[in-house]
Amino acid sequence: MTQFLRLLSLLVGILIFVLIIPHRSPSNPTNIVTSGGINHQVTINVPILNWSVTTFGTHIFFFILLLLIFLICVSSSGRRNFVWIVRSPRKSISTLLPFAMFIFALYPTKNGLPIILYLTLSTLGLLSVLFGTYPGFAYLRRLMPEKYFGTVSYAFLNIRPAYFIILVFATTFTLTNLCSYFIFEHVPHVQDNIDQLFHAKIFLSGNLTVPSHEHKEFFDFTHNINNGKWYSEYPPGHTFMLMLGLILGAPWVINPLLGSISVVLFYLVGQAFFDEKTGRLAALLGGLSPFVIIMSSGFFSHNTSLFFTALFALFFFRTIIKGKLSDSLIAGLSLGICLNARILTAIGIGLPYAFYAGYLMLTKKKVYILRFAVMLAGFLIMVGVLASFNYLTNGHPMLTGYEVLWGSDHNPGFGHSAWGEPHTPKRGLIQNLNNFNALNKYLFEWCIPSTFFVMLFFVGGRCTQWDYLLIASTFSLSFVYFFYWYQGWCFGPRFMYESACPLILLTARGIIHTPDIVKEKFQSKLSKGNLRYFLSLIIGFCICVALCANVPVLIKLYSDDYWGVNTEVQQAIEREKLSNAVVFVNSYYGSVLALNSPQLDSEIIYVRDLGVKNKLMMDYYPERKYYLASGRDIQEIFSFYYDDTGQLAVNNGGFETGTLDGWQVDGNAWGVTNRERGGWRGNFHAESLVGGEEATGMMKSDMFTVTGRLIGISINGWNRDPLRPNQCVLKDSLTNEVLRTVSPPNQDAFSTKFWDVSDLVGRQVYLMIVDNDDDTLKKGGFAWIGLNAVYQLE
Repeated sequence: MTQFLRLLSLLVGILIFVLIIPHRSPSNPTNIVTSGGINHQVTINVPILNWSVTTFGTHIFFFILLLLIFLICVSSSGRRNFVWIVRSPRKSISTLLPFAMFIFALYPTKNGLPIILYLTLSTLGLLSVLFGTYPGFAYLRRLMPEKYFGTVSYAFLNIRPAYFIILVFATTFTLTNLCSYFIFEHVPHVQDNIDQLFHAKIFLSGNLTVPSHEHKEFFDFTHNINNGKWYSEYPPGHTFMLMLGLILGAPWVINPLLGSISVVLFYLVGQAFFDEKTGRLAALLGGLSPFVIIMSSGFFSHNTSLFFTALFALFFFRTIIKGKLSDSLIAGLSLGICLNARILTAIGIGLPYAFYAGYLMLTKKKVYILRFAVMLAGFLIMVGVLASFNYLTNGHPMLTGYEVLWGSDHNPGFGHSAWGEPHTPKRGLIQNLNNFNALNKYLFEWCIPSTFFVMLFFVGGRCTQWDYLLIASTFSLSFVYFFYWYQGWCFGPRFMYESACPLILLTARGIIHTPDIVKEKFQSKLSKGNLRYFLSLIIGFCICVALCANVPVLIKLYSDDYWGVNTEVQQAIEREKLSNAVVFVNSYYGSVLALNSPQLDSEIIYVRDLGVKNKLMMDYYPERKYYLASGRDIQEIFSFYYDDTGQLAVNNGGFETGTLDGWQVDGNAWGVTNRERGGWRGNFHAESLVGGEEATGMMKSDMFTVTGRLIGISINGWNRDPLRPNQCVLKDSLTNEVLRTVSPPNQDAFSTKFWDVSDLVGRQVYLMIVDNDDDTLKKGGFAWIGLNAVYQLE
């Protein structure tokens, strides 16, 4: 009977993994479709059996709860611990509280439900496989004497510290640089990073700001201040670090460098706080963390703050233990530099340390007062740097760039937000849960929650004051962002990224102490050697799942023009060997903004394509050539393109009737709208988004005769699925031959693209606008195309 149950358990576990491991995105399993929060429907598709089951999230978790209760009942250690909890409720608080906090962090939000379902079901699958294969692995264990594990552990722990540090740094630095090149093409992909890299160029020129261009609207970009002075909204800390990279001619090397040193700091902090084994395991876990590696491969300011918060923790410890005032100064300066990079992060990480410092000064004033006074002085020096920067750029020491650009609504607090719905405590709680949900997957990409061993360690009750300080800094960071109105998963829950250091250290602590905790706390009958063996198998399996299944999904997402950024325009410029040119970019401007010189005196000046307003820039730079770029497509343009001589090419070519009269429509996608779009002229335009992201369809114009040298098409929308392209096509009315094709610019704003049709003058043609994208790839939208006007130029 037992053998049958083990076989059944193994098959169930394998089925669960086949079901749950495939992902269409990092946060969404392929075979699980959610329709909302925990109380909404969940559809589970079983690919092998071709079944589809629809239930509610609450039903799934209730079933798992019943299964957990059943396992407790059939397990002798489970029954003993349950009886102990009932009989000693006060003593059991230390056990129940960490478990309750762990469950709280896993409470699924609407966005986090797919992640929590994945983690819950995959954990269940792992337990099933482990139960089913236990006899086999137990047999293998008998063939492996304890000395084999001792040899591996001895080799790992007895590498010389200097060699170990070099090995950790070199491995992490190589890996992050490979990701930076092959995944991100050595360019920033998110607005924050793009602005900070451009601002770093301003720093390199010896300025904090530069004057705005006379036609500044051509350079407007999200989070860039362009109000007569041109700079980014961000504090100067990370921008200064990027400037150092520009001095080296390689700004992309800064985050890999900071990330690699941060992993070394994991080792040093673990060694200082605890012991050599903890430090080394923490460094190993840091180097294997996809969250750390990916974040260290880009341009985000979080790596600057992770580095300096880890450095702060190390020298805070040294301040207490050794009492050297130089350590105090370094600790204060480190937290202050973090403040100059990410203000809320420095506050969140620093608060528990500040309370602990206050406690020490109250209890041993003579010992600690001078040490922490020096630390505070170091911190205040950097506060002064930030205040001076604010004064010189924004006009007041307490006025941040965020407020200059967005007003006081950008500040933390309730009842307001810079954009979107006003912030509320409920929204803050949901955002915090979102981050904890995501952190439990993104930190290690394991098939069990990433904080499981942290919880187990605190349940075991083996904590020191340093353990409490580390976990307090994690929750304090979350608490600070509870008051902030914005939250998003870009490369993961990035607002919690700086908690990677304390969580990885505590995970190392948990892994090291798990055999003792399971043996003593849960009274396991297995020996500690056997427990270490099975623990190694579990962690090894989790790492294999991460590397073989989950990391490839991350790579696919981030290498696919992540956030709309790519190097196609740069490649087109290099291919055509252009110089002394103004390039009007009607694909995503974020791909090229940071290529500009702050003084706009470089060979190529990249500006936004603003349609007929482009003539202003042509008149401003009469000695340059002009090009229109959309991704890898680039064409030379001339001033007369924007003279007001264009005539609508087709009947109702500008949709000013408010209808689709004159157009033959097929499908359910197309409609006329007056939705606000950048670069839009007139009162109406046509969009396939009217029918929804998943709608498809075609719009065909009346036949017309080509009479001019150019046809201009004002187009917007997205082309994200190569198998289902959205495009605009010019066809011969007699043969249906495709004469010209253009894709949308991958942006909401309209941009004008030109066809040279001088070879087609006199031919009868028609226009087709096609939406083939039914959002099969589920890229969060971006599956539509729009048309504002079609006109001919003589």
